[in-house]
Amino acid sequence: FGEYIARTNVHDCDSLFVDFENSTSRNVDKNLGPIASVLSSQNTRLVTLQLFGEGLIRLGKINEALSLNATLKVLDISNNHIHCGVELGKVLCVNKTLMRLNVASNCLGSDGIIQILNSLKTNSSLVWLDISDNSNASETSTDECASILGEVLKVNKSLKYLDMSQNDIGDEAAAAIAEGLKQNETLEKINVFGQYILHKGIVALADMLKSNTTLKTLDAGSCHAYLDSSPFPDTQPGIALGEALKVNESLRELCLTNFGFSTEDTICLSEGLQVNTSLEKLNLYENAIGSKGIMAIANALSYNTTLQELNIDCSNFDSGGSGLVYPDIDTAAANEFAVVGYNELALS
Repeated sequence: FGEYIARTNVHDCDSLFVDFENSTSRNVDKNLGPIASVLSSQNTRLVTLQLFGEGLIRLGKINEALSLNATLKVLDISNNHIHCGVELGKVLCVNKTLMRLNVASNCLGSDGIIQILNSLKTNSSLVWLDISDNSNASETSTDECASILGEVLKVNKSLKYLDMSQNDIGDEAAAAIAEGLKQNETLEKINVFGQYILHKGIVALADMLKSNTTLKTLDAGSCHAYLDSSPFPDTQPGIALGEALKVNESLRELCLTNFGFSTEDTICLSEGLQVNTSLEKLNLYENAIGSKGIMAIANALSYNTTLQELNIDCSNFDSGGSGLVYPDIDTAAANEFAVVGYNELALS
């Protein structure tokens, strides 16, 4: 592999993709050396590096090289078995050029995630971070990660995209993130899809939307807001999100797929949608919103002039919105829904 790099003059390349398919971890470690040499070379022009392979469990000399490198802007090491989150976090404390980091679907562990998040308190170059699907941590350490993230969001001034999906964060974690976003002025998109966030966490995120002025996309799909057996707080998620939409002027996309929304929730959300002037995409895929919910949305869209895409596919259009079958929408709801044509809406 080292001879190949020398022969092809990789130092002059701006992108490098290496697939270690069917390689053992020992062979991968051996071949990381030449790549590290390219990264640490003063003559390198490398901007993008992607590493993939089942045998990739640590970065070794790559971490050392990243501490010296001044050209790399994109590092994609997703879908591997990497455990070296702590070392990578330390690198981010000193690296000043990396802008995009994808470490999704690895085995970073809670200590690794915490170190990476802590680095964002001082790192000022990273604008895009995908740390999703690294949920091999205990509930205690997961909450600690989210608590740190909340503190990070209060002080970080560079991050614009953050994917924390499928990491098993809960209510307390969501509340910490929401508190951080109340003060954050740079993050534009956050993905918390597939978390165990119950109604208290969703209400906290909705409350955040009332004051945050920079967030453009919130993906809270497949959360478990309605699986909580404890009594609802003063405000239910549907009401809270509807109230948030009434005053928020920055959110462009809201994803609530498989969220557990009922007809009542949809009606409350529609009240906010009726006066909202910024939302362009709303995804309510696979929710029991019912025919009355559909009619409420249709009525809201006769006033709303900004929504461009609405996904209500696989939603329950029965009269109560509580069944498990998906019959055709009734005639009254269909006639009412015709008003969306005035919005030139792209329906899914």
